[in-house]
Amino acid sequence: MTARRVSARTFAAFAASDLVRWRALRGCAVSPQDARWGAGRVGDVRWEGRSDLPGDRGAVTVRVEYGDGLRARVNALAFARLHSSVEIESGLADFIERWFGDAAASEARDEARAAALMECDDALRAEQDAARERHVEEMRRRVRSKA
Repeated sequence: MTARRVSARTFAAFAASDLVRWRALRGCAVSPQDARWGAGRVGDVRWEGRSDLPGDRGAVTVRVEYGDGLRARVNALAFARLHSSVEIESGLADFIERWFGDAAASEARDEARAAALMECDDALRAEQDAARERHVEEMRRRVRSKA
């Protein structure tokens, strides 16, 4: 897998509030706006909210570990404000830059973007599901080997 840098603002526009899209950042390098934090790496992406509060819609939270040892939970809405760029797989980077970088809005482009997003979401879900299945099989293999 080759990786490429994409503007954090462009990635945030692509991911919006979709947990599957944000999870594409797991394990990726990020560059914070504040250089004192040092380069970071995304550890996990979660949906956090309070189920006991009917008005709480929850939020996507990105957990980042920075070079100076700082660990932070960053709300996805603030991610682009706190980071300058993300390093992601080059195929996804191409897709994001094509459909979200310097996008001149037009109705035809919006319809094509929606169709392309559906395909991208399906591919991301399939990749994440396959990774989850590999993890489950690895855990089962470990349990069987201990028995």
